[in-house]
Amino acid sequence: MTLSLLPASETNTPPTYEEDRQTVNAQMRDHWREFADAFVDIGADPEMGDPEAPVRGVYYSPKDQVHITDAGSERVGRFVADAVRPILAP
Repeated sequence: MTLSLLPASETNTPPTYEEDRQTVNAQMRDHWREFADAFVDIGADPEMGDPEAPVRGVYYSPKDQVHITDAGSERVGRFVADAVRPILAP
């Protein structure tokens, strides 16, 4: 399983990060079947994947605007569970 990249807003985030993230995520969407059993496109989620989401601090730590909070982990976990179910189904 693989997940797409999430936005980041910390001070040390490279200026090209968002553009690079979109490029990588597009490649992952097109090619994930070549290297994974499942793909969670959390980077396309309107709540967590929005480039402004880290600044809002709901799903991202207000301390660094990179690491996700417990609420973010729960949200990602729901998407991951949905992606894993078909793999585990008999």
